[in-house]
Amino acid sequence: MSLIRPKIFMFAALAIMALLTGCAPTVQTVYLTPEVKGQVVVLKTGESAQFFPLVKSNIYHRKYPEKAIESDTNGQFTLAAESQVEASWLMAGHAFNYYPVFIEKGLLRYQLLAEASVKMHHLETLTLSSIIVESELKGEPLLGDSAPSALHRCNFSWLTQLRRSLAVNSALEQHFTQRSALSTQEQTYVDDQYQQTRLWLAQVKRSCDWRDRHGLPNYDDMKAGNEYFKQIDSALSNKSLSEHDNESNTK
Repeated sequence: MSLIRPKIFMFAALAIMALLTGCAPTVQTVYLTPEVKGQVVVLKTGESAQFFPLVKSNIYHRKYPEKAIESDTNGQFTLAAESQVEASWLMAGHAFNYYPVFIEKGLLRYQLLAEASVKMHHLETLTLSSIIVESELKGEPLLGDSAPSALHRCNFSWLTQLRRSLAVNSALEQHFTQRSALSTQEQTYVDDQYQQTRLWLAQVKRSCDWRDRHGLPNYDDMKAGNEYFKQIDSALSNKSLSEHDNESNTK
């Protein structure tokens, strides 16, 4: 009898929690990352800029480098989702998270962001492409304009990824002035690149801690950081190569 009572209380507690939270515990497969399919291409600059596939680049989810795969002869890849079986609560509501995917080739190492659900009870598959500028393969860092010193309060690694993404945008705009000059596939490359910049911008924004050592907000740094973010937002919304801008010009 002494062993039965604790079990009864435990099940009763679970039942009450289910009633109060509107959820129920279940044992099932939970996906820790999404499946990511895509293509890695190199922007070769010169008199006539062109895209070429990046062959045999290593690609892996951040927490699973031992499961890296290689892009094929077309630069394409399919990175499997990681999963495990666990007891979890089925709760109402839906939130998204960013899952870093690393791409490596020689001296080059950078990240993509794959946006998927925080709690994945079903397989989610994302398709995206990624652009590398040719000079990066030679070990030349690619960074956009310097960021204000106030951004030392933000995640440095993510800020570096944002600045790299901005620099890739600049290279595209330097060599392709109009969206109509691009093929349908090349337009997809560009659209995915701009979307990556937006995701990195959001990632950096939410990493910033504007408090000083006393826990009080530093308004000067906050203002400088927000002005920098607004400039990027404005630039992204006015790109001649962006899908959004192209659609608005045809109306």
